[in-house]
Amino acid sequence: MPLSLEVVGAFLGISILLFLPGSLLLWLGSNRAEDYLEASSGKSLGIFTKLFAYMIPISDESRNKLQSELVKAGHYGRYAAEDYLAVRNAAVFAWLIFITVAVVLTIDDPAATQQSYLIAGVIVMAMIWGLPRIILSSTASSRIERIRFGLPDALDMITMTVSAGMPLQRAIQHVSRELQKSHSDLACELRILEGQAAARSLDYGLKEFAKRVDEPDVTALSTLIHHAERLGGNVANAFHEFADSIRESRRQRADEAGNRTSVKLLFPVIFFLTPPIYVLLLGPAVMELRDFSMRETQPGGALNQSATRAAAATVNDARSGGFDPTTINLSN
Repeated sequence: MPLSLEVVGAFLGISILLFLPGSLLLWLGSNRAEDYLEASSGKSLGIFTKLFAYMIPISDESRNKLQSELVKAGHYGRYAAEDYLAVRNAAVFAWLIFITVAVVLTIDDPAATQQSYLIAGVIVMAMIWGLPRIILSSTASSRIERIRFGLPDALDMITMTVSAGMPLQRAIQHVSRELQKSHSDLACELRILEGQAAARSLDYGLKEFAKRVDEPDVTALSTLIHHAERLGGNVANAFHEFADSIRESRRQRADEAGNRTSVKLLFPVIFFLTPPIYVLLLGPAVMELRDFSMRETQPGGALNQSATRAAAATVNDARSGGFDPTTINLSN
């Protein structure tokens, strides 16, 4: 039985939706920092990478910001920005084609159905456009946080090795190997730092390290080592004191976050704990009031106004007729 155009179009659309954005999300989730060390840089879409990368114009400021986030996330490949833009733009372009084909194939459907198709297509296209950037920012923040967390341990190890008589560059190389399993992101950065220091100078390597990570602690470390080398100070003591200061600042940030937690818990307490308290306190009174109103609105009850008005009307009619109904003898 031959396949209809709708089935083929749906299959192609689902394949596009799963393959292109899925491959981009997997690429963002992986740590590509080793690509820099291994000098491996490929293009994701081959000869079509530049075509799709520059298909949608992007300003220099946005491109530099994207490049900075890619570097923070560990994507040091030569074509990292082009790969990201090419795959994202290709996914958006393929989805637009799929939506256009779907609208053409369903041209005979009611207008409400076509409108729902267009709304769903716009929502999915917005997800294809914005979700990878959100994941990229989250990945970059997580990686910077891991580097900042492992930096005091690395500085302590460098201090011990330098105090034992090992040169600073050799100490950085040794520590990068030791931290490969516990702090892989920081170990990769230290390997890059050691390579740049061997190629040019330690000062240049530290400045590039601070530029890549864009973390105040790393920037302060670069400045500290720069002044220690220029003034002829003890680098090992500088590393040790700076590691202690980083731990102290991290402890202060933890205390600050703990203090903010009590304020953040105020809103869940108000919105989720206060209603049950009101139910427990006011629930019995409301139930009693409901039972009282139901009981007294019955015929003969104190709140049955219709029966009271009927009795009053009967008395008034009897009195207007010349006799008092209260004097009627009901006995035979």
